Formats: sequence, structure tokens, C-alpha cells
Amino acid sequence: MNSNILSWKEAWKRCIDTGYANCFDMDPLIQKSWSRCLEKNMQPNKVNKEHVLTETTLRERIERNSLLLKATHFTIEKHYSYLKGSNSVVFLVDPDGYIIYVIGDSMILYETKRVNLIKGANWSEHIQGTNGIGTALIENKPVRIVSAQHYCSPLHFLSCYGAPIYDSQGRIVAVLDITIPAKQDNPYILPMVTALANLIQNNYLLFQRCDDQIKSEAKFSILQSQFIDTVNNIGIINGQYFKPNILKIMNHKANSLFADEERRIFFSSSKKMENNAQDFPESNDLSFTSIIGQSPAIRSCITIASKAARSNATVLLLGETGTGKEEFARCIHHASLRNSGPFIPINCAAIPHSLAESELFGYDDGAFTGAKKGGQPGKFELANRGTIFLDEIGDMPLSIQSTLLRVLQDRCLHRVGSSNSINVDVRVIAATNKNLQLEVDAGNFRQDLFYRLNVISINIPPLRERDDDLFLIIQHFLNKSNKYFQLSPAVEKIFRNYSWPGNVRELHNVLERVMNLADGNYILPSHLPPDITSRKQKQLDLSNLKSMEHVMIRNALRQCHGNVSKAAGILGISRNTLYRKIKRLGIAEDI
Repeated sequence: MNSNILSWKEAWKRCIDTGYANCFDMDPLIQKSWSRCLEKNMQPNKVNKEHVLTETTLRERIERNSLLLKATHFTIEKHYSYLKGSNSVVFLVDPDGYIIYVIGDSMILYETKRVNLIKGANWSEHIQGTNGIGTALIENKPVRIVSAQHYCSPLHFLSCYGAPIYDSQGRIVAVLDITIPAKQDNPYILPMVTALANLIQNNYLLFQRCDDQIKSEAKFSILQSQFIDTVNNIGIINGQYFKPNILKIMNHKANSLFADEERRIFFSSSKKMENNAQDFPESNDLSFTSIIGQSPAIRSCITIASKAARSNATVLLLGETGTGKEEFARCIHHASLRNSGPFIPINCAAIPHSLAESELFGYDDGAFTGAKKGGQPGKFELANRGTIFLDEIGDMPLSIQSTLLRVLQDRCLHRVGSSNSINVDVRVIAATNKNLQLEVDAGNFRQDLFYRLNVISINIPPLRERDDDLFLIIQHFLNKSNKYFQLSPAVEKIFRNYSWPGNVRELHNVLERVMNLADGNYILPSHLPPDITSRKQKQLDLSNLKSMEHVMIRNALRQCHGNVSKAAGILGISRNTLYRKIKRLGIAEDI
């Protein structure tokens, strides 16, 4: 453990034991704060969880601070890429000490909720003791509170950096706080928090003066230089142009950092500190942060999707229902050069066959009985200069597949009832939970369309094959609640052994249920739906002949990448026999 943290723990224990906050080498700011806490007879071993706003009063307080929150959203959105993934959480607190804004990484959010660092909670010093929020409010200046400098011992695992935000009259309107684990503490983080607070303050004042009419990009181009100038005083790393992760950069010794006339950030090399950070080259992965997971399978999918986003190539997303295919499609769109254009999703399985062509390609005036006067554009026209997402492409009628193929080849379409061609500039992302090669072999899907769609394919793994990600995803969903929840060991065991046939979508629905049914913070098996608690574990019963047959056929098809003829040869049966077994066992839908 860091020697400074150890010395602070000793000083804190001496203060609590003696009732005096006097030490010759103590930071005067901490000494004054501890003295105030002692005078108020505050409990040093307990966080105060009583001062939390009701949902109604929190909403009222948020509405009163709407302009400030707008400035905060604007600023943090522009700079959050520097913080994302650094195990940090950002708080905005009003002048009364109530948290009104929270954003951060899943794991640290989980830990901070345990100590009542949640939206609506009051973190004034007279309620929670010495902390980066309340002490900044009292001292009226930026403060850094590290580990055992917190008066309440449950906070000793954190380091907090708070900086005030002022109005045009010099009155405090808020405090911006960034909190990280104490083991990541670094004094250079405080100037960064102060710089962000200044940016929020300037945006807030601009919003006030200009009645919300200032253009976002104009403000950003002016204020970005201020942030760079401030960070320039801290220094650091690696001689490339890229967007750095500030908190991880803080693991390097200060050296030199500056921005050129194009406002690109440039770094020169420096020796790293003991807690080595890695270099962070520029990447589109920041657009994929909504996809939770660290397992090799999902990271591989994100890598392929990130590279696919740089081109206009057609992407085919494969995976079972509920694995997150649309989430991947949206991330690819937002990471691409088409992100300013529309993203148009359409479920091919949900369109009646008789309306599929007009829905996709539009229709002209008088094309059919009941047609809207003047006609109507189809989804492809609406997606012009953007992305169209064809979900459940395996269920598209054969009659429409030929028209779709022509549109993909010629990049133009004809509305139903019209002979005029319309040029379209559309990026196509398709998705299916079917094995399209099997559908081609069975005559249900055009082979030429399959080849046209299967340019970049991404096979998204089911949740049961992502054991390392299960509880990361669970924690991510739980963190969205303003209430702290904890899974009981029994529930963890049930979740770990359940096969999750509905994948991430099913998990999300189950968690939403338990968060609404749980009486307190502890989630018990009684809160789970019966079909989960009664369902057998995810391993198939291999003593059952049908299960063994199921496993053998699936393994053969996977080994042959869906080629039925080759799989039949491995299994020693005819191709027609294998087709019958596939249909009987329901395998074709979920390979």
C-alpha cells in the first residue's frame, strides 16, 4: 500500500482515538475539516444514508438546475472519451450538496453506490464528513481528498477531486467531482477536474447570456483550447496524435503536452510511473462502449465491427435472438463516416409479404388501391446517405430477395408503380438468427444475395458462451438504477448455471423484474421468475439419446461451417436424412 495512504490511516486513527485533529505535518485543509467533524460529533465509521431526496423532490431540483445540467451534459459529452474506461465516476452536486448528475464506469459505480454516492443523496460535509464534494463547498476551492483523509472510514477506498462552479456573480452553483479508487490516486487529476469545471462554468454562462442559441461546435472550438492549455501544465506521453485517456495518462510522470494549430493533442515520451499505463492509439472502439463485455469472443466481434465501420462494405450480423445484433448495427453506424445520416431499422419478419416491396422501396401515386396520394418513399430512400438495418433478413420473402439484390448491385431502385429510377446511397447491415447457408441449401434464400450480403460477417456469441461477461452485464444493468442492489449467493449460482436462451435481452428483462419486486437491496431467488428457478442447468443431459444426437449434429455443422453435405459425410448419413433430423430437432434456427 502507498506509504502516504498508510500515514493518513495512522493519522485518522489517532484523530478518532484522541478526539483531536492536530498533527504537525497534517494538511491544514484536512485538519480544519476533521475538526469541524469532531465538533459535530459525527460518526467516523458510518456513511449517512438518511439524507436522500424523494423521486419528486429530486425531479424538482433537477428542473431548477436544467441550464446547468445542459452545460454539464454538453461539456462531459465532448470530453468523456478521455475518462471512459478509467474506473472513474463523475458527479455534479448542487450548492446544497445534493448529487444531481452521475456518469461513470460500471465497476466503480457499483462500489460508490454501496456508500450512498447516488443521485439525490446529500454529500455536504456536515452530513458525510470530509469528502471531495462537501469540503469543496465549504472551502470554496478545488480539493483533493485521498483515502483516509475522508473522515468516514467506509470512504477510505476512494480518492475524490472536487472543484466549484460559479455563476456570473461569483456564487457557487455546483461542484464537479471525479472519484476513483484510492490506489489510482494522483495529484495531477485535480487540475484536470478544475479545467472541466471551468469549461462547464463557461458554457453555463454562455447559455445564460445567449438564451441557448449559441451553436455547440462554435463554443467547443473556443473552449477546447482552454482545456488543452490547462492539461498542458500536467504534461505527458508517447509522440503520437490520438485521444488520450486522461486518468490512465496520469500514471505517467509529467513531461510535455501541447496542441498544434489544428487542435490535435501531441505528446512526447516520458518514463512511466510504477503503476504502468499502456499507450492508447486512436480507435473507433469508443463508439462501441455500449456493448458490455471483456471475453475474447465479444472483443473479437467489436474489433471486426470497428474495422468494418471504416468502410461502406455490407455487414452480416449472425447470432441467436437477443444477443445484441441491433446494438452492434447502431454502433457500426455511429462509428462510421455516415453517422450524421439516418439509421433506419426494419424487421423483415414483421412485414406482411404483400407489403414488403412497397415498405422497402416505396410506392408511387395510384400504385394500388388505398395508396397515399403522391406516393410514399420506402425505407431505402429514407436511409439515403445513412445506414439501413435489415433485421431477420432470413425471413425475407423470395420474391423480394431478387429486388433487393438488384438494388444492392445497381444502387438505384424503382418505387412500386413507377418506371423512374431513384439513386440511393445506403450502407446495408443485415442480421439473422438463422444459418443462411442452410437456408440457401434448402432453397429458402437466394445464393447470390447471400454472397452479396456476406461481405463482412460477425458471429455474435450467445450469452451462455460468455461466462466472463455475465456479471459485468448484470452490474451494468443494476447500475442504471438509482438504488443499490446486490445479488444473493443463491441468485448468483442460479444465474451462472442458467442457459439464458433469450440471451442479453432475457437477462435485461429478468433484472428489470427483480429490481421492481425486491423489497430491499438484496435480490433473492424468490424475486426471480419461476421458469428460471425451475429450469435445469445449461449442460445437456447426455444420457438422453436425443440430446446426444442434437450435440453431434450441431458440432458437425459447426465444424463444417454450416455445409450440410460435408456434415452429413462426417456423421455417416445422407444429406436428406440430415435435413430431416435438423428440422425434427429444431437445429436450423439456432446454429
